[in-house]
Amino acid sequence: MKKILLAVFALMMVSSSALAAHKNASAEMSADTTVSGDSTGSWVLQAQTGLNILASSAGDFITFGGTGYSLEGSLGYAFSKNFTLSLLAGYDAQPAHIPAAPVHDAGLNYTPIQIVGQYNLGGEGFCPYLTLGAGIAMNVIGFDTFGGGIGQSIEFTETDFLLSPGLGVSFPLADKAQFFVQGRVDIDFFSSTYAGFITSIAAKNFDTPQIFIPIQAGLSFDVK
Repeated sequence: MKKILLAVFALMMVSSSALAAHKNASAEMSADTTVSGDSTGSWVLQAQTGLNILASSAGDFITFGGTGYSLEGSLGYAFSKNFTLSLLAGYDAQPAHIPAAPVHDAGLNYTPIQIVGQYNLGGEGFCPYLTLGAGIAMNVIGFDTFGGGIGQSIEFTETDFLLSPGLGVSFPLADKAQFFVQGRVDIDFFSSTYAGFITSIAAKNFDTPQIFIPIQAGLSFDVK
């Protein structure tokens, strides 16, 4: 009888030890997974490209193609798994055509430089997010003209306030890499003087602010 009780007791001890070891291993795996999926305290590198769609009137004589391109990058810091603050810079271009003989080509380009906040609405895996950027746009409206067989480039520049709300969704590619698709609204506050000047020489009803919609895809990397 004593041998049976000792055997039962030993079996219970072994079972308890195995169960405890299994729980500890599960907890460690869970902790490791949580840490690897959390970018808190990481630098965040992003690069994105895509289309840039004009969503405002740029005048009757300047007929914009409607769709240009966007090329941008940013460096940020993840203060938590939900919030990242970044410095963004890039180049966004809109082709244009003015139906006048001396003008060969034209375009409206702007270089955004912004502080961008990103708030994640989800956790690991598929993650929708919201963004809000504020900063400046270095605007350039240029014309390539030909007169008397001599080509000449003319540019009109101005730096204006730029506000950019947006949204997107990201998908994990690897432990520290994500693929994302996003869209935003760039509200470019041309001054009335600048817009009026452009209107007087080449356009009618040149809106201020000008509104652009970049639609982009890109990659994001977490760097500890």
